[in-house]
Amino acid sequence: MAVLPADHFISKPERYRQIVKNALAFASQPGRIVVLGIPPAHPETGYGYVERTVEPLTAPGCSVFAVRRFTEKPGLALAKEYVASGNYHWNAGMFFWRVSTYLDALKEFLPQTYNALEILARHIGKSTYASLLKKTYPRLENISVDYAVLERATRAPGPPRVFVIPAEIGWSDVGSWAAVYQIQAKRPGENIFSGPGHALDAEGNFFWTAGKFVAAIGVHDLIVVETADALLVCPRNRAQDVGKIVKELEARNQKNLF
Repeated sequence: MAVLPADHFISKPERYRQIVKNALAFASQPGRIVVLGIPPAHPETGYGYVERTVEPLTAPGCSVFAVRRFTEKPGLALAKEYVASGNYHWNAGMFFWRVSTYLDALKEFLPQTYNALEILARHIGKSTYASLLKKTYPRLENISVDYAVLERATRAPGPPRVFVIPAEIGWSDVGSWAAVYQIQAKRPGENIFSGPGHALDAEGNFFWTAGKFVAAIGVHDLIVVETADALLVCPRNRAQDVGKIVKELEARNQKNLF
């Protein structure tokens, strides 16, 4: 079984498909959980990290490492240490396991969810399934599989159960305006305009406007995004902090802006 996000950008699809085949093959052994790790291109503070062991395991067609731990969105100083060590990868949220392995993990680490799914499974194919699913799902614990299963399995005693395969696949989760810029820019320092525009002594900027002509003079590495009711301006290296603005607006009950 492969669990794959649907909204990620991958520029090396052939390489990606081969790594997925290798991951499925390695995960075919009962008890193994496999995650893809993206070699970090820079000390990103908006991604989760996977720390791996130094020595790879023997596996056909790829390098596989046991996972030591998962770390969520470190500060910049710590992210720099992670990248410099060479033993950390970005967690791409792509997981591989046997169905039986996953169910066993749910039973061990999330027993209430496991029991609810067991009851639900008895109604698959029956007229009662849809209504029972609608009733059951909101009652399940609201927790991601990373926290619920992978992190707990990594900390569990005994031999390694969670493994990471490094995946150099040209990956982006397109999770920020800076990521959109990186996908669209064909050369370093290119200015990206969503519509008509011209730049003078400016480089590395991203302008997303609603049909307006943009004239950029002497600015560098900016994100400018205009919508009908809001304007975002920030340095490209602070694009992940848009989430902080969203939280502040939510606290002020200004939810009409996003």
